[in-house]
Amino acid sequence: MHLPDIYVGLGSNLGDSKEEIRRALGFLKGLGVSAWAESSIWISSPVGCPEGSGDFHNAAAGFRLEREMAPERLLNLLQEYERRRGRIGGAERNSPRNIDLDILYFRGEWRNDSRLVIPHPRAVLRRFVMEPLAEIAPELRLEAGGETAERIAAILRVEQAEQRVERLV
Repeated sequence: MHLPDIYVGLGSNLGDSKEEIRRALGFLKGLGVSAWAESSIWISSPVGCPEGSGDFHNAAAGFRLEREMAPERLLNLLQEYERRRGRIGGAERNSPRNIDLDILYFRGEWRNDSRLVIPHPRAVLRRFVMEPLAEIAPELRLEAGGETAERIAAILRVEQAEQRVERLV
């Protein structure tokens, strides 16, 4: 049995955010996957966003691709999808967006260059990322020797208790 070996975080806070998440999950499935896991859709209050930003809908997807692909190629595909859905390059950091797709983990590989850092460097600091990820991959360790996704989510539930992060569907 093949298990997911790539994990992507999804977020949206413009337009019909739940539909944007569902549409993006369909896009990811369309890349050709032999294993698939998707979290519930979660809602979270904005963190580090410009004044007046709306709540986010978040999710996580785990999959295994049917064909070989470098993480840089996957990043290109995700960014092209974001652009097609209205994402503007160079916009203010954490600005509202129709869809945001982040590679959280890619087959245990490490990258740290100007375009791509994997595992995602801020995932373990973000409750709105770790809750959906822990739902589908509780034993995943983003960092070698690090805590499991489930344990990190539990720690963040306490440390970031003031942030609203709730499972919707």
